[in-house]
Amino acid sequence: MYSKIKNRSKGIVPLGSSERRSAFFSASLLGIFFKSLYFIIFLQKIFKAFNISSHLDFLIILDQITINN
Repeated sequence: MYSKIKNRSKGIVPLGSSERRSAFFSASLLGIFFKSLYFIIFLQKIFKAFNISSHLDFLIILDQITINN
């Protein structure tokens, strides 16, 4: 019985705390990457919807909105 269990678990390596930290860090970086990519795509859609040609025009529009409110 012991030899069967030993043979089955040959390729399994238990995760230590450093491996878990590394996996969590990688997943966090991947999440940040995809969120920033989504935000860039979102900004491009806003620029296209309002016919904004540059980031400076966008900042001017935001400034005017905050001044009026």
